[in-house]
Amino acid sequence: MAAVQWETVPQETYDDMVAVLLNTQDDEAERLDGRGGDGGRDVQLRRDGRLDLFELKSFTGRLGKEQGRRAQAERSLKRAAQLDGLRGRYGFPLIWRGREV
Repeated sequence: MAAVQWETVPQETYDDMVAVLLNTQDDEAERLDGRGGDGGRDVQLRRDGRLDLFELKSFTGRLGKEQGRRAQAERSLKRAAQLDGLRGRYGFPLIWRGREV
């Protein structure tokens, strides 16, 4: 099987692929349409009073300042924290689900 060239996959296609994968793992995962601003979440899962948020980014390479990627990720993280009514800088666990280089 050929390796996926992630650099060539459009963001929308990547979002669809990951959302479908999350939904196969849990059929209550809800895809949100972020075109109008998704508030720091592309997929969410509500269960037992808990809210799990997934913000999907298809960045490849470094998460550097020069391309604005880091700022974009931080804005999404801040919006997600506000959405859940959390206090402090980021009072919730962060888990990297990206590709290891």
